[in-house]
Amino acid sequence: MTTIGSIQTTDDLKNRESLIAELQFMRLSVARLSEEIVRLRSADETLLLAAKAVVARWDTPLWKNEPHTGEYIYALRRAIEKLSAAEVKNT
Repeated sequence: MTTIGSIQTTDDLKNRESLIAELQFMRLSVARLSEEIVRLRSADETLLLAAKAVVARWDTPLWKNEPHTGEYIYALRRAIEKLSAAEVKNT
């Protein structure tokens, strides 16, 4: 098809549709990456809090007044399992 005045050719329309589809795909990809970043930060925070609790329990001079170390270990295990399950889900 040829161009007459401001009328676009079929190739121009196909290119425009292709660019729009590509842009939509890129927006979706950016949204998914943003969600993944949020998920990873949350998992890191959960694991870090659990690890800090174990260290604080170990370092406290009044360790007998603190919850049993096993409670912290179970919290660490849950954090690791949650992170591992999320990694498997996203692969």
